[in-house]
Amino acid sequence: MIASVGIGHLEPTQSAGRLFMQRGFDGPVVMLNLLRFREVADYTAYPDLAPAAPISARKPSIGISGTRCPSCARAAATSCFSAPAGRS
Repeated sequence: MIASVGIGHLEPTQSAGRLFMQRGFDGPVVMLNLLRFREVADYTAYPDLAPAAPISARKPSIGISGTRCPSCARAAATSCFSAPAGRS
């Protein structure tokens, strides 16, 4: 099952993750994230993380995606494409 959280995105449940892993895929898995960012990052929920000056919401995401987390490193995960999108 995938639970709808808020407006505009889905969040997989723990049971959905378990079922996905039990399928026993043989080969690489590709994950596609289509992200839309605010012009200015909103830190009202986490004021202690807010930068001194306003920044684009895209900048923190770029910093995170450029960092290899331990789980990503163990899985030999790589970022193979990143590009800005325009409005249609």
